[in-house]
Order: sequence, then structure tokens, then C-alpha cells
Amino acid sequence: MMLSGCSVEREPGGSQQTAVEFTGNLKQILTRVGGTNGTEWHADDPVGIYMIKADPGTLSDGNIVAANKHHKATAGASASFAPGDGTHLFYPTDGSGVKFVAYHPHTTSVSADHKVPFSVADQSDLSAIDLLHAPLTASFSKSSTGAVPLVFAHKLTKLVFNVSNGTGVTEPVANGIEVVISGQQAAGTLDLATGDATASGAAGTITAEGGATIEAIVLPNADLSDVTFTFTNDAGQSFVVDPPTASWQDGKQYTYTVTLKAADSSSEITGSIDPWGDGGAREVTGNETIEAGAEPGKRSISFTADEPWTATVEESGNTRAGGSSVEWLKLTRGGVETYSGEAGTVTLDAELETNYSGAARSARITIAGGTFRTSYRITQSATTSTGETPALRSGTITMTTTLQGEWVGVSNQSVSGINLYGRGSATIDWGDGSTTTTGELDPLREEINYPIAVADGDTDYGHSYNIAGEKTITITGDITGLFVGHTWCITSIDLSGMPGLVAFTCDDEINLASLTIGQNPVLRDVEITNSNTNRDLSSLDLSGATGLIRLFLCDFPLLTSLDLMNNVNLRHLTLSRNGHTELDLIANNKLKYLNCSGNDIRTEQLVNILNQFAHRTPDPDDLIEPWPAIELYDNPGVGGPGYTEAKLRAEQQGWQIIEE
Repeated sequence: MMLSGCSVEREPGGSQQTAVEFTGNLKQILTRVGGTNGTEWHADDPVGIYMIKADPGTLSDGNIVAANKHHKATAGASASFAPGDGTHLFYPTDGSGVKFVAYHPHTTSVSADHKVPFSVADQSDLSAIDLLHAPLTASFSKSSTGAVPLVFAHKLTKLVFNVSNGTGVTEPVANGIEVVISGQQAAGTLDLATGDATASGAAGTITAEGGATIEAIVLPNADLSDVTFTFTNDAGQSFVVDPPTASWQDGKQYTYTVTLKAADSSSEITGSIDPWGDGGAREVTGNETIEAGAEPGKRSISFTADEPWTATVEESGNTRAGGSSVEWLKLTRGGVETYSGEAGTVTLDAELETNYSGAARSARITIAGGTFRTSYRITQSATTSTGETPALRSGTITMTTTLQGEWVGVSNQSVSGINLYGRGSATIDWGDGSTTTTGELDPLREEINYPIAVADGDTDYGHSYNIAGEKTITITGDITGLFVGHTWCITSIDLSGMPGLVAFTCDDEINLASLTIGQNPVLRDVEITNSNTNRDLSSLDLSGATGLIRLFLCDFPLLTSLDLMNNVNLRHLTLSRNGHTELDLIANNKLKYLNCSGNDIRTEQLVNILNQFAHRTPDPDDLIEPWPAIELYDNPGVGGPGYTEAKLRAEQQGWQIIEE
């Protein structure tokens, strides 16, 4: 929520005082404690706010205009903040500029050097220990319009344990599980000037409780070699495991899958890293899972390191720092085997040999240098020892066609323009009792992955119907890419049964009213355009497409809202000529290009969008489009109150704002 007005009062002597109003967002608010999906601020969350002179704009005693003013949040994904004691902050009456810095949770125990003490020893209320920091804002004054946007980042680390029973353990996890985290400090201070959280005191234990899922907030830790997890169930059985990750970084969520096993077996734990906030000044782009076929080949990985870096490759504990003892995988740069380098933007090729083992295998690549650390897990499918290909990962796509009797047999009413990409063969049941079509899948070539562009020689599938009514087309196979073009009678598509789908393109002249994505974390590109007059798609659930990088969705006027909170990897977003009235992009910090032209977005919401980009500096080395751009034309809110100021702030960060 963005507040657009300012309240005005008169001080003794008659001068007008303009009250400061605030809004607050969390960078990638996905796992904020609160709300039904963990996405919201709690009502009355306590925040401390400092107002300082814009010149010189440093947090020091001589520059502080108002110190540690207690404010309370409203509930919701984007909060506003009201004074805790009812006393407003006012802009200087002389018109001079001021800046603001804020933190959560508020305390009266801030030190003289502006450091906030905190402790995570008590895990009973995670929202109360969720340490947040909003760095210095731009300069504002009494002539400013709109509320001051405070953009908070998580300064601690969140752990999520998904616990299940394995061999020899029968006590239901739902009866209660306690985890004791040993070798971990539980207290520290937050430096309000820098935003750095520093641990203090001796390492000890932290205890969290739950059932099948346990959550905890801990301090970042660069070295987990002394940290262990001890899980105890309601029957008193204890299980000790080590963290599978080497460190914990601020602003990150580490999700661990834990399998408890009896004494004659080893309990198991695996982990993944997800964005929780912005991670402070540290950029973590990895811990991605890269899937590869059994055949030899290359997979490219790119990263930017702020200091000299080294790479480590490990498989089942078989590792050598600064290199690889994994015989089937090596890292190369320009054809030369490489495991270290200087700071900068780097692209490495992970070169794989044929997997004749008969079973899938995986390795983790870890790259570290200075404050930078990123990791990738490569999983390679297998052939048998005699070279046979293992079973395909088959799935099912269903499409519904609706045929009117008077149009049956007319060529432009038939299903055509279906192209399938993947491995092996696919079968198509056209749903009318006719012969099933079987064909070999074309490979999803890298150059046509995003979006799919049908090339000469690609197999085009189609079918003519002789019976009116609704038909269900069922496509079965190991399909990674689906292209549907110029088929007006297809009204619904269900992709949820195809777990390996990477790219989906639905191109023009369709009557699509329903699209089901399902849980598909490997889906990276979706493009749907529609020039037909029947444009009935009014909702789309993308929550399961967590790996989505590019979304191109145009010409659906009934589509008025879209939840993108789970799509944190989005880099390109085109939503032109739909019916959107607002867009919440607070979770989409990786966006490099936005086109929301031709919608019904009013000034207040456009200002909110621009303010979100005003706190993001585009990376010129990580752009899908040739420039970082925001296209806003043909929206009624362009040029309204507060718009010009918000546009200027975004442009100062390097964004090009296109209005016509």
C-alpha cells in the first residue's frame, strides 16, 4: 500500500509542519514470518525509524534529526507505519532534505554508536526475532509527494527442516520433534549505519520445536564445521546429523530434508538454498539443479565474483578443494580445465562424460571468493553398462478442444500447429476414437529454448475432426518443449502432468480460457499471445513455476491480477494489453525488463512499481533485453501526482522508462 497524501499542522508561530508518512516492503518477502503463506507483516510489528540530515547524509550524532522513533506496522504484504505513541515525525519547516533509516524489531536499547542488540535464543515467536534493516533512503523534504518507501532486508538466516521417518523409526513426527542446533552463537548487534549483523558471545545451542516441519532463525555463519543438528522425537530417540551446506548467509532460507533412521543406519539430510531477502551485499545466484542427459555434453554456468575465486567439485564425499577428483565431470574455460580465477564475470563449462553406470549420478560445484559464494548441483541421467538408455521420464499433457457442429470439417477449425520437443517418442490420443499418432520428438535446441521458435524440419502435428463437441487431446512422452500455434478450437491446456517441461509457447489465434501449470520448478519460459476476439483467460496460477525466467502474456483483458510472489527468478516480464490494475513485484528482484503497457494501472500503483525499481540497480552483464527498461505507456496513471518524482528515482538507478 502506498500513501499519497501528507498531513499538515501548524507549529507555534504559525509555520506549517508536514508530517512524514511511510510505507514498507520486504525485498523478496516470500518467507516473511506472518500471514497464511508467510507473506505478510503482522499488525503492530514494531519498527524503529531514524531521520537524519540529507547533507552529509551519514548516521552520526550531529546529523540525527529524530532518533529511534517507534512505529507500528499495519498488517499486509506491503505495510504502512504509524507512530507508536501517536506523535508524528515532521519534515524540517525550512525545506531542507532528510533521509531515513529503519529496523525491526524496535528496541529502546540501541547503543550510543547506533548498534541494535538482538538475540535468537528464544525461537517461540519467529516474527519477534526476524531482524530487518532498511538502509538510507533518498532525500525527502516537505515538498515531496507520496510516502517515504522503506525497503527492508532480512539480516539473519532462516532454516526450514522437513522431517520424515526412515528405517527403524515408527514414532510419528506429527507428535513432535525438537532440534538442537549446537556450535552456534545466538546473540549479536546490528549496525544501523552499515546494515551489518555481527555475532557476539560464545557458541552454544539453539532449540526449535515443531513436527514434520520445523522453522528457525539463526545468525549467518561462514563456517559450519562445528555445527551439528540433534533431532529428538516424542519417544525420546535422538538423531545427529551435520549440515550439508558449508555456510549460512544472511537473507537466505536453507531448506533441509531430514530422514530419521535407527541406530544401525545413518540419518540423512539434504539441503537447498532459496532467497529470503536480498542477502545484503552478498549475491547468491546458485544452488541451482542442472539436469543433463546420459550422453556427453556441456552445461554452462555464469557468476560474478568480487574477489579471486576457487571452484570445488564433489561427489559422495570424494572432493579436492580447488579442483575436481570427480572423473566424469570437469570445469573448463575456453577449452582449458579451470578451477580458479580473478574477480569479475565468469562463464565456465561443466563437461560431462557418458554415464554408463546404469543409475543417475550428481555432483555439487561450489565457487567461492571473498563474500561471494554460489553452488550448483548437476544431475546426470544414465545409460546401462552396455549402453542402453534408461526409462524415459514420461508425463502427460492434456488439451481440450471445443468444436461446433456447423464448423466440423472446415480446415481452420481443425487442430494443427502442435510441435513437440524432448527425448524419445510421443503419442497423441486425439480423443475421438481415431488412430493414435506416434512420432519421434525433436530435440529442444538451446538456441530456440526461450521462446520456442519452430524451425524448418520440425515435426508439425495436427488432426481433423468429423464429430462435433468437446474432445480431450492427451499427449504422452518425455516432453521438454511444447508449441501450440494458430489453433482456435483449443480452450484449455493442462501442463501439470509433464514434470520435465522447460518451455511452453502458445502463439496467436487461440480461445484459451484455462491454463494449468501445476508444480513445475524446471519450467523456465512461458509465452502466450492472443489476437482472437474470444480472450477468456481470466486467471493463471504460477506459484509452482518457481524456476520461471521469462513470462510473456499478452492480450487477455479479463486477466486483472497475477500473483508472482513465488517467481523470484523472473528476469523478463511482459504483460501488455491485459486488464491489470496493479502489479506487486516486491519478490521479483531479478527483473531486468518489464512491459505492462496497455493495462488499467492508475497513478498510485504506477508510483508503487517505480519505487520498487528505484531501489534496484540493474546489472548490465545480466540482461535479457539490450537495456534495463520499464514500459508503462497506455496506462491511465502515467503522469499523475507523484509519478514524475518516482520516475526520476528509477531513472537515477539506471532504468529506462518508456511512456510512448
